[in-house]
Amino acid sequence: QGNEITAIVRARRERQAELQRWREVFRQAPAPIAVLRGPRHAFEFANDAYLHLVGGGRELVGRTVDEALPEVQNQGFSELLEGVYRSGEPYVGAGATVKLERSAAGPVEERVLDFIYQPMHDVTGAIDGIFVLVTDVTERARAESALRLTNWQLGEERARLASTVGAEQRARTALRRVTET
Repeated sequence: QGNEITAIVRARRERQAELQRWREVFRQAPAPIAVLRGPRHAFEFANDAYLHLVGGGRELVGRTVDEALPEVQNQGFSELLEGVYRSGEPYVGAGATVKLERSAAGPVEERVLDFIYQPMHDVTGAIDGIFVLVTDVTERARAESALRLTNWQLGEERARLASTVGAEQRARTALRRVTET
């Protein structure tokens, strides 16, 4: 019986060590990751990248999304989470604009995010949480916007040059006619 207890204790320790390894892997992941639990969407876990995205000074774990990130309450994200929790269907968002207060006294920042809300199930198959994976695409969105503006400006310049060339050709034709007569 002593050997059985030792084996059980060893198995528990190994399981705890494995869980701790996975927790560390997710903590160090370069993409923002969070785990929300329950119908109120309380943070169970948020990795370093997620904390950096929303503002590192916040206390997230144990608080609901609405409590921890009050500025997102009226931006539609809580409704999306509700839909995923009720339906069990994942939600993939692309190019969503979110306004975040990343520092207590700082301005509200607009970020552009791609994200996935993936429902999580307990051992009975019931939904008990949502896995959140985010990619901050703000800089890419800004670069694309600048590129669109540049392309528009080039188009305008091309049209202006074409108009100038046309006017110059008409003037040469008129001058040629005058000199021929």
